[in-house]
Amino acid sequence: MNVHSLLQAAVLGVALCGPATAAVYTGVWDPQFGTPFTDDLGWRGQASFSVPDSCELAGTGSVDNAVDCGDAAAVTSATIELYDIDGPMDLLATIVLSPGSITTLHYLAGELDKIESRLSSAAVPTLEPPLLDLHAYLVPDLTTFSLSFTLDGPRLFFNCTAAASCGGANNNVDFPADFTITRVPEPAALALSGLALAGLVAVRRRKPVPVPAAA
Repeated sequence: MNVHSLLQAAVLGVALCGPATAAVYTGVWDPQFGTPFTDDLGWRGQASFSVPDSCELAGTGSVDNAVDCGDAAAVTSATIELYDIDGPMDLLATIVLSPGSITTLHYLAGELDKIESRLSSAAVPTLEPPLLDLHAYLVPDLTTFSLSFTLDGPRLFFNCTAAASCGGANNNVDFPADFTITRVPEPAALALSGLALAGLVAVRRRKPVPVPAAA
């Protein structure tokens, strides 16, 4: 395959992938929960965000999702794991949430670095293994959890259904979430990278082998 053919294949590959209409981001975090639960209860999480190209900001500043994007930017998924920071039992429970809608997107030098959203629906943790309970971590039975994103990081709210006075959120002052947002490569870029790699391999294979000079 010559260079001209390789470029044609790359262009065709990008065309077949189609123009990107939205960027996909992944956010991860892993802080300690804090009072009123025990010091060894942590909550690590991962969420996915879909942001239309029209909502992207080249510089630094905030984008109002409702005003500037027609509420098109969304949290598409969110999963949290409750785990023991110090003890032998790592994974304690999993919480799968139906995320709330995004209100604000914040960009730093063209990179999405913060999200603000409404509160998700409440969910009960799925215990791992099922016979486990969270009593040792001072979490009452049937406690529900809800997630929201703020410009200071994700917040995990709890509500103890057996006691009306039991409720609150993680301690993000003493245990702030180290929240990192990463953009997922677009399919077209991945296809182009694959074609370029294939081209390099083909060119390397076709490289002529030097013929030793006659004695």
